[in-house]
Amino acid sequence: MNRRKFLHQTAWSMPALLWLPSVLASCKKTSVDDLQYSGKVLIIGAGAAGLYAAQILLDQGAQVTILEASNRIGGRIYTNTDFSDFPIELGAEEIHGENSILHEEALAAGATFLSDELEDYYYFNGSLKSESNATENTLFNSMLQSIDDIVNYNGGDTTAAAYGEISNVSDNVVHIFNALVGNEHGTDNTRVGMHGLRTEAERWTAGDQNKMMRNTSMFEVLAHACPKAISAVLTEKAVQRIDLNGNDVEVTTLDGSIFYADAVICAVPITQLKNNSIEFIPPLPTAKTAAIQKIGMGRGMKIILQFNQRIWPSNMASVYGKRNIPIFWVTSADGRSDAFILTGFVNGASAEYLFGLGEEGIILQALDELDELFGEATTAFVSAIVHDWGSVPFIEGTYSYPTPDMGNAIEILAQPVGTRLFFAGEASHTGGHTSTVHGAMETGLRAAIEILQSNRDE
Repeated sequence: MNRRKFLHQTAWSMPALLWLPSVLASCKKTSVDDLQYSGKVLIIGAGAAGLYAAQILLDQGAQVTILEASNRIGGRIYTNTDFSDFPIELGAEEIHGENSILHEEALAAGATFLSDELEDYYYFNGSLKSESNATENTLFNSMLQSIDDIVNYNGGDTTAAAYGEISNVSDNVVHIFNALVGNEHGTDNTRVGMHGLRTEAERWTAGDQNKMMRNTSMFEVLAHACPKAISAVLTEKAVQRIDLNGNDVEVTTLDGSIFYADAVICAVPITQLKNNSIEFIPPLPTAKTAAIQKIGMGRGMKIILQFNQRIWPSNMASVYGKRNIPIFWVTSADGRSDAFILTGFVNGASAEYLFGLGEEGIILQALDELDELFGEATTAFVSAIVHDWGSVPFIEGTYSYPTPDMGNAIEILAQPVGTRLFFAGEASHTGGHTSTVHGAMETGLRAAIEILQSNRDE
């Protein structure tokens, strides 16, 4: 079973209120075709949100420049093509839902998908169990039911860890509960908030099919969707200041370059707003700065490990262990490659602990945990990559997550400031699609529409 399928099946995939009108219901851009914009727009950040916003605006006649702080395009989409004979995703990897812009663009780019017939494995009660065996266990099924019941949660905004205690999730499977909820949402259960999880459940409209692409990388899909936008990017242009006081918006970068525009879309990761890496003149409204601080985003990493033989069951898709790395999945599964490659994914407090071990220590820790699960990891080990998103300049984390007592912080973040400063990025998605690529793209579409409509209304 796919990692997010637990979180968007049954009650979690019930129809929700549409986040935007027919635009996002159909994942089409046709509703903006009658809106033109001849002005200049600066977009801060060349991730999925910034690129998709740029593509929409360029299609409607705008003059667009994207300022990217790093030396590459894609943001948290980052494909490695050197480690093996197929693309390895160091960032976003899975398409969460068949009813999304990203899925539509993947199909248009010619993507095919891995089979969903392999089984997940779970370590609990002292042994490794296949999915079919695990679902015969009462404690395991009760834990899954607690996840399904998040959509009906009506208590105070506490953590998922506290909810697990209230729901009597057994200590035997609480690590799996953490993997399926907290780790999947970019943190751990001690930090993710219940009201935010419930809101995602209520508003999610992308569908419950989760897919990994066989023959196409995530960046190739993004480039196919945003060809004009890719050409509009200036790299190594870290924005230092956005000044709204003049007739034109003035944007200054760390290298001293100055750009002018009629409107700006700020599409940087929420961490960059939280640490005040950009100065806004005049300062952002107090309500917005307070909202920014309430939205979570923290350290997370992927650990890519290659072996000289398969050490896991032949029908395995993923395995949920009991120690620091909540999940490993078979990156080379379903005949994608003849190589034997696993990806470990860890967020939150465990990622912070692993960071303290250094790269070599992280790899040794991963092998030790795999030895406990399968017995032959260390002897079969060939090579590894550790990609720690918490250490990546201008990103500094994986993706946003709801904190307890976050309230309507996302809605406040998403609101424009006047008619010249707009916000996009997965953390600003008010329709339940935070922490996803398609959610980021949808916010880019939303910000582009806001600019186009503001031009019409003037």
